[in-house]
Amino acid sequence: MITVLCNKSGDKAQMKYCGGCRSTYYCSRACQRADWRDHKDICADLREFKHFDSLTYSGADRAFFRQLMDEAYSSLKGHVLEELVLMASRIGGVGLPCIAFDFHRREIRGEELSRMANDSTRADPRVIQASRSKNKMWLQSMGIADWSNKTLEYKWRVMPMWCDKGAELADEIEKVSRLPVEEHAQAVEELTKWVCVETH
Repeated sequence: MITVLCNKSGDKAQMKYCGGCRSTYYCSRACQRADWRDHKDICADLREFKHFDSLTYSGADRAFFRQLMDEAYSSLKGHVLEELVLMASRIGGVGLPCIAFDFHRREIRGEELSRMANDSTRADPRVIQASRSKNKMWLQSMGIADWSNKTLEYKWRVMPMWCDKGAELADEIEKVSRLPVEEHAQAVEELTKWVCVETH
């Protein structure tokens, strides 16, 4: 299941995708045409990233990462929303958040990426894509432990998560962030009950 920019959701096999980057999905040719003005700036960068990613990780690895992130997000959704509320309280809005899942330390933490999205010379193309998605695409990253040099090093893999109610959820997170701190827990619990299509 995938949610596309126009907010339609469906099986990936039924969606159309950009023939250039082969990583941005659309419900129809009209939907793709409507996005082309924004998409053309990052299409080649997304294609290059996808090519590099396929050389680094096998298709089975990438499918495993998506499944792992789906499971982690589902089981830790309350903690993720708490972290988003805390970030919104600090910066005065949701901004462009990225939630990092550190499986080695068993923790999650948030980072605000708007500044990175504005610097197109160093931004991951998915950061730029997320910044233009009107909160339909959220970013999450997972730390992959690498022992190849006989010392623990982390490789951080940024993964998009599409949410059909992302814009509404961002508005609610901002509202909760303005509540007194002692009311956050109850409000976050209500947010976890939202029925959304969320896919990596």
